[in-house]
Amino acid sequence: RKNVKLLYDVRGDYVAEHAFHHGGRGDARGLRIRAGQWRIGRAERRACAAASRLFCVSNALRSTLEARYPGAGVKAAVIPSGHDPRRFFLDPELRAKTRARLGLEDAFVIVYAGSMVGYQLPEALARLGQIACELEPQAHLLFLTQDPETARGFLQRANVPLARTTCLRVPHAEVPAYLSASDLGLLLRRRDPVNHAASPTKVAEYLASGVPVLVGPEIGDTSQLVVEAGLGGVVEDPENPRALRAALEGLLRGGLPSREHVAKVAQRRFARDRFLPTYLDIYGQLAAAAQRQAASSH
Repeated sequence: RKNVKLLYDVRGDYVAEHAFHHGGRGDARGLRIRAGQWRIGRAERRACAAASRLFCVSNALRSTLEARYPGAGVKAAVIPSGHDPRRFFLDPELRAKTRARLGLEDAFVIVYAGSMVGYQLPEALARLGQIACELEPQAHLLFLTQDPETARGFLQRANVPLARTTCLRVPHAEVPAYLSASDLGLLLRRRDPVNHAASPTKVAEYLASGVPVLVGPEIGDTSQLVVEAGLGGVVEDPENPRALRAALEGLLRGGLPSREHVAKVAQRRFARDRFLPTYLDIYGQLAAAAQRQAASSH
């Protein structure tokens, strides 16, 4: 439409997601996959060309779009998936109360919050739980998921003692309490183009609650930030038991970052209210440009 400015909000690598949906990996190939990717690419190329500005959830995604559609990256602003700072923050009192309620006052609580679908590598999560129980006498696995029975099944098949697990389905409003009670958060995804573009909200919520993390490789900008800012560790191959053991042992022996440091970085990098000026600035620029264009057309 005339005098209307388009802003394209890109939440992931849609071309890679199509391949993942049909082939199980973001770099999967095949005639059916290529046909769908061509249609998606054509539509996205038009959107990138027509948009005055773009929002991307990661620098990695912005680089992918620039390589695929030259000129798109220049118009893009990176705004990661963030947390609500009114709900996720460092809360020692909530931590103590929740740990007491769960009977985990002396435990080393390892939390995973999310689904049990394949790309979240539930077998690797359970395997890490088994390794954690070997390395840390006080380790306890806390899974917050919509399918706790499935989570229990994975943990049992990995020979994680039932007494050292808690699998719950809780409303999102209660998640801050359980994260506050935890000592290490997990996001074990494999190296894949879909994950390379991502910005998982759960990582922001872990960190904002003061919880260091153990993550997979090349997850958007997250994996690099974890290393550079000292927020936990990265396991290069989450499906390799030796790599899992080495990564977890390194964290347990080398010492985890303080909860205060982790929460401070999260507030600076992921709190949603930190990005309000960027939104206001870009929307303001587009509105002003549309008004000038409308005025010049009369």
